[in-house]
Order: sequence, then structure tokens, then C-alpha cells
Amino acid sequence: MRSFFIVMVMGMFAQTRCSTDDFPHRVLRSHMLTVTVYTPDAQKGYYRASRFEWSSMIGHVTLDNTSFLDDWRKPHNPEIPEHGIGFAEEFGMANPPGFEPRKGSRFLKLGVGVCENHASAPYDFNYAYRVVDPGQWTWQSTESSMVLKTRKTLGKHGYAFEKRISVENATITIHHILENIGEKPISTWTYSHNFFNRPNSFTGTNYTFNVPVSLTRDSFDACTGDATGILNPTHVSPKAWKSQDARDAPALSSALSPQISSKEFYFSRELNASDVIYCDFGFTSSTPNRFSVRDAHGNGFNKVGTESLQTLHFYAVNTTLAVEPFSHIHLKPGEKTSWTHHVTFIASPESKQVESTLIYMFFQAFVVMTAFLLLGWTCKCIFTAVCKKHRTSERLSDQEVKPVDEQEVNKNGPTEGDAKAEESGKPKNYGSCVPVIEAGGKNTSEPTQECEALP
Repeated sequence: MRSFFIVMVMGMFAQTRCSTDDFPHRVLRSHMLTVTVYTPDAQKGYYRASRFEWSSMIGHVTLDNTSFLDDWRKPHNPEIPEHGIGFAEEFGMANPPGFEPRKGSRFLKLGVGVCENHASAPYDFNYAYRVVDPGQWTWQSTESSMVLKTRKTLGKHGYAFEKRISVENATITIHHILENIGEKPISTWTYSHNFFNRPNSFTGTNYTFNVPVSLTRDSFDACTGDATGILNPTHVSPKAWKSQDARDAPALSSALSPQISSKEFYFSRELNASDVIYCDFGFTSSTPNRFSVRDAHGNGFNKVGTESLQTLHFYAVNTTLAVEPFSHIHLKPGEKTSWTHHVTFIASPESKQVESTLIYMFFQAFVVMTAFLLLGWTCKCIFTAVCKKHRTSERLSDQEVKPVDEQEVNKNGPTEGDAKAEESGKPKNYGSCVPVIEAGGKNTSEPTQECEALP
């Protein structure tokens, strides 16, 4: 039992090391929050594929012992394009600068470097293009902040990119600066994937999310997967959502929009390993960039961006859900732009109580197990002592006590000491027996029955 407990504890620590310490990283801290930032590294980095911007691997967040943003693809593979984490960001999802559908041609992927096309085919954001030249990254960090910089050119295209990450209280601030240092314009979409999950938790009825635009059931018709069957507004019955009968949910409809619409949704069932939901809601009007996600205990985060939201994507599998606000960037040569994301994490008191209860239960189990081991050891010692005493008693009982013959005691007659004792008026010594003094004071010359035999 003791060995099992030790192995279990060592296994937990080993698992933690595998998910954080095997790749170059920095841990940023406030008095409430810890955040892991994986630093770009072409040989050892957490992410070395061609899709996501390399400085955006921000995950393994802990707020008051409540953990968020775990690896959602396990085992993690740094060279698979979709294996980002947390606030992974991408530029040029549709058409990166300089891309040509020609095998062997090279193009510039912002935040990644120079990549090489594998075939005469359109760009595929999830294909593992070979990263020919990632360029140079530099970074500086303090206990609560970090600045990462890179720049790269290819032909007439070029960019300089800077990211500033800071942690204060329960909020992560991510500031971006992008400059066009080439001779051609940069026109690209950018977004953060926002991979949300909790360790050892799966996507389903325990998760809700809130988006900045009102969505109707028709908004989900073009989604991949069973979005209309799985996603439902939090304040309307699945029946009303399916039928779109405004009489069943008047608070979620209006005269201008008789259809039921909502900004907050939940999952009506648990997602299976085969479930994939992907939605492109496709609106073009500028909307404030803000959304939130929560688990059943109220743990989650609120994210606010300074750039306008111009389209919204949504992605969910059984290990993560992702609300993805998109914004468009257009920079002429020499122009620069910047934008900021503020992410505030929330750990509910209920969750803290649950985790404290689990820790207390674990401690109780440890105490009970220790007491059990001590009790077993004590019983063993008592049993051993009793058995030893019993065996000693048996050996003593087997020994016979025989009386000493009276003649043997005095077979040599009176000793010299006896003669001296008689002259001095002391009683004679008969071995261990003392002669009996009669009432008249006369000393007997031989032992009587009152003199017991020696053993």
C-alpha cells in the first residue's frame, strides 16, 4: 500500500513535468495567476508547425489552484499544425503573403517565417508546410511580463512583429504590434483560436459560451457537424429552439426578428470522440470583440479585444471548445498597427470548495492508510511478544525440580566453619538450611523437617 501511494504521487509529478517542462517556456506570475508561455524554438519548441504564430502558445493557466487551458490534443506533437494551445493565433488563414499554388514555391507566413509549398494546390491552413526559415526570435521577461520580437522578409514581402504579454491580478494582457517592412501591402485575416478546456474534463453539458452577436437557429445551418442538435440557447427549451416558434420564447424574439435568437448557448449532450462542430457565421458588420466561456461550476474567462470583430467562427470537439473572433488587417508598406486582448479568468467559490474538499479527502485517506499500517505493525509486535513469552513458559514448565538428598548435603560431616560456629555459640551451617533452635535454646545437630531441601 505504501509503495502504491509513493508511485501514485511520483506519477502525478511526472505527468506535470511532461506537459510543461519538456519544452522551452517562461512562467509569468501575479499574486493570483500563473501562466505558461512557450518560447519559439525551431529545434525544441512546443510548436514548430506552419499554421499558428509561434509566440502565441499561451496555456496551462492556474488561478487559485483552478487550472485552465490544458493540451487538447494528446499526445502533443509540435509538428502537427492544429496542435496549438490556449490563445494560439494565426495570420493568413486563407491566403498568406506571396503564396502561389505551385510546387516548390515559397511564401511568408506571419509569425512563422518562410514556408515551402508542397504541391500545385490552393493553400490549406491545416497542412504541415515545411518551415524553411523561421527567422530569429528574441525575448525578454520579468516575473510578470514578457516581450517577444521577430522580423522576416521574402522578396517584396516583409513584416516586423512584437508581442507583449503581462499578468496582473487575474488578467492576462496580450498586446500586438505588426509593421509592414516590405514593398507590397499586407492584407490578412487574424484571429485567436481560444482553445478552452479544463484538465480531465470533456466538452458537453458542463460548458456554456456567450458570443457578442445574436444567433438564430438558421445561423447554424451551414455548420459542420450536428450543431443544431447539440447547441441550444440557455434560456429556451430545445423544443422551442428546434421549432423556432416565438410563442415558446417571446423574450428571445422581437418584431424585427421573429425568429428566436440568443447570445448564450449550452451543449445539450456530451460530445463523443467522433463529434466535430465547426461554424463560420459569416457576418461582416463591425462588432465589439468580446465573449466568455464557463464550465458547470462557473470557472472560465472573459475575453475582450480592442479590434472590431468582423466575423465569428466556432469550433468544438470533445476535448475543447473555441470561440474565434476574426479581424481583418490591411497595411501599406511602412504602416503599422496594434491591438490588445484582455483575458480575465474566473474561479468560482464552489470550485474552490470542491477542490479543497478533494484535497481534504485525499489527506484523510492518507491518514487512514498510515494509521492502518501502524496498527498492523503494532499488532505484529504484540503477537510476536506474546508468542515469545508463551514459548518461554513452556520451556520452564518442562524442567523438573528435584530435592537434594539430606545425606548429600552433610555427607562430609561438619565443616570447619561449623566447628567455629559451635564454639562461638552460633548455629551450625547445613548448606542452605539453618538448624532449628528449639524452645529451650538447644541447638539441634541435624536439620529437621523445617529445613527445606536445596533445589
